[in-house]
Amino acid sequence: MVYPLSKLTIIPILLSRVKEIRGLENLPANPPYILAINHLSYIDSIIISALIAKYRDQKTSFLTQDKDKFYRLFGKKISGGWASCIPISNKEYALKEASRRLKSKGIVGIHPEGHRSHNSKQMLEGRTGMTRLALWNKVNIIPIGIQGTEKIMPPPDAKIKSLKKTIIIAIGRQISLKQHYNKKITRRLLRTITDQLMEKIAKLSHQKYKT
Repeated sequence: MVYPLSKLTIIPILLSRVKEIRGLENLPANPPYILAINHLSYIDSIIISALIAKYRDQKTSFLTQDKDKFYRLFGKKISGGWASCIPISNKEYALKEASRRLKSKGIVGIHPEGHRSHNSKQMLEGRTGMTRLALWNKVNIIPIGIQGTEKIMPPPDAKIKSLKKTIIIAIGRQISLKQHYNKKITRRLLRTITDQLMEKIAKLSHQKYKT
């Protein structure tokens, strides 16, 4: 069991503002897989990690900006150890470490936009790292749309604005890239697949993408 104490304390508090979870049945019981989530607030990855811990009893290794306020606040031992975050200041290391965890049958979480969108109706352009990881490791991607976190802790700050707002999480069906496994990985291929994946996330989060 992961986070046994937190499941009785922190996790119920974190999930208390989640009003609705759609598509929970789309989360596979057994890893490895990649979670790809839109990014509206600092708390997005924390909420998703709590959800996976509660409903799948698994840790999620999120690729995280190690220069952000949360990482600096909790330090490497908690952020990188207990929370299982992967710092992305060294991109080569981050991709290798994410691959290692996938090969060890872990779950890797990615915000493919790279940064929080300051416009809750418009997603930023997706970065191709999630696609590269999925092709390298031959794992599926689970698209997830999250709404409402930006009203609780809006960008650019890491301050709670309101605890009265609620969160909605929509989990899409897993996406296989099997048809691309034998293709040469090119920038064009990565861009095409990534944009297709971002469109699916945008539908789940009720945002626009590249329109």
